[in-house]
Amino acid sequence: MLRSAETGVIIRYTFDGNTPSLENSLSFDNPLMINTTTVLRARALGDGHLPSRTSTHTYLFVGDVGLHGNTSPGYPTKWRADSGGTLLAVYEMDSEITEHLHYANIVNDAILAVTTISLVTDIEPFFLREKTCSPVPADGDHHFGVACFHRMALPRRSSG
Repeated sequence: MLRSAETGVIIRYTFDGNTPSLENSLSFDNPLMINTTTVLRARALGDGHLPSRTSTHTYLFVGDVGLHGNTSPGYPTKWRADSGGTLLAVYEMDSEITEHLHYANIVNDAILAVTTISLVTDIEPFFLREKTCSPVPADGDHHFGVACFHRMALPRRSSG
C-alpha cells in the first residue's frame, strides 16, 4: 500500500526503473493494477519536504519473461565492446528457445528452476556515454559503481 502521513506531499511513481521525481513520474491517485512483469518505484515528494526513501518492487510474472521484446524505452540498442566496437544489445530470451517445439512447453518451469536477481537503477548512470552500455567510464577508471535496488528470488523447490 502506498501512502504518506505527511500533509502537502504526493506519492509519485515510475515503471521504468528511474527514481521518481516531479519531472519524470506519475502521481499516485488511485490503486494500481499490476498484472504483468513490472518494476515499480515510488516515493513521497512535496514542496518544503525532503523526498522520502524510494520504495522499489519488482513484480515478475513468469509467463511474461519469454515474451519480453528486445527494446525498452530509454535503453541503448548497442553495447560497447571491450575491443572498442559495439555489439547489438539483447534484452529478450531467444525465440529459437521460447518458440521451439521441444522447449516452448518447459520454458516457464525452467525459469522457476533458476535463481533470479532483480537489479533496478536509474537508466542514465548505468548506461554511460551516449546510451551505450559500458561498465567502465571513459577515463578508464575501473572503480565504478551505481546505486541500485536488488532482490534475489531462489528457485522453486520441487515436490519430488
